[in-house]
Amino acid sequence: MTGSPAPLMNKCLTIAIPVYNEAANLPELFSRLEKMMSSCSSTRFEVLLVDNHSTDESSGLCQAKTTTDSIYKYVRFSRNFGIEASFHAALKMATGDALIFLFSDLQDPPELIPEFIRQWDLGYDLVYGELQKREDQSFMKSLGAFAAYRIIERLSDVSIPRNATDFRLMTRPVIDAILSCGEHSRYMRGLTHWAGFNSIAVPFERAPRRRGVSKAGFWWCVQYALNAVFSFSTKPLKLASLIGMVMTTLSLLGIGIYILHLVLTTLGLNYGIVPPPPGWTTLVLLGFLFGGLNCLLLGIMGEYIAQIHAEVKGRPHFVVEQRNNI
Repeated sequence: MTGSPAPLMNKCLTIAIPVYNEAANLPELFSRLEKMMSSCSSTRFEVLLVDNHSTDESSGLCQAKTTTDSIYKYVRFSRNFGIEASFHAALKMATGDALIFLFSDLQDPPELIPEFIRQWDLGYDLVYGELQKREDQSFMKSLGAFAAYRIIERLSDVSIPRNATDFRLMTRPVIDAILSCGEHSRYMRGLTHWAGFNSIAVPFERAPRRRGVSKAGFWWCVQYALNAVFSFSTKPLKLASLIGMVMTTLSLLGIGIYILHLVLTTLGLNYGIVPPPPGWTTLVLLGFLFGGLNCLLLGIMGEYIAQIHAEVKGRPHFVVEQRNNI
């Protein structure tokens, strides 16, 4: 980039906060947000609370906030549609010149938002938090994240930074580009980098969760990683074809060797190889091997077919049950 553009005066930033059973964290979140917003005099704010059908007191706390402060806006889904639906709803309902995603568990610090705004002023359209360290992450979870990020990076057709988080700011051109995408199965981290534009990372350390429990269990994380791969790469399908070709070639080679062995044995030629004793072990092992490979390849194709199935149905990403100040 050449030079530094002048900051946009009186610009508006939408802070989109997905909420799901975070009543214990919301009061502190609101307090820290208000301190942060008061320090940014050149920026107007709107806070969009996207409630994924919480079952605790989160809904009441959010609605109470919208009645006392008009910058807070609230939307509640009719059921839990998932985090990607919350992201999509925020993109559609945000009215700011830029939008930033901030989770309500207080692990991503609201105090870092002024730095995101500073990078926006410098002309960057995408400013994303880059995770340096997570205080409460176990060894197994760290190992799983390490492997998942690298698999996604290797297989994805789009360059996605390894430690990029959903804590990110995107300007209106990026928002419009993402909204122009019609797919139902979304991976927001991938879409924002697919859109291009000038981007920069802001390193930070994720704080430990002090209240409540994480909603991202082991199988949720696995499915999230698989969705990232299948949404942004066709390489698994090509891998399935490659495995099929290799296994077919090896099978034909084995058949050829077996036929040669029969011919030489019939001719009474002794070529110094003792034939293995007859038995079922080899057949059973081969049966399991090829059966497992078939299941693996069918599973890969099934994941893509499932994504096609979701797209063809054309159902909405979410259904709204209630809106406040929207």
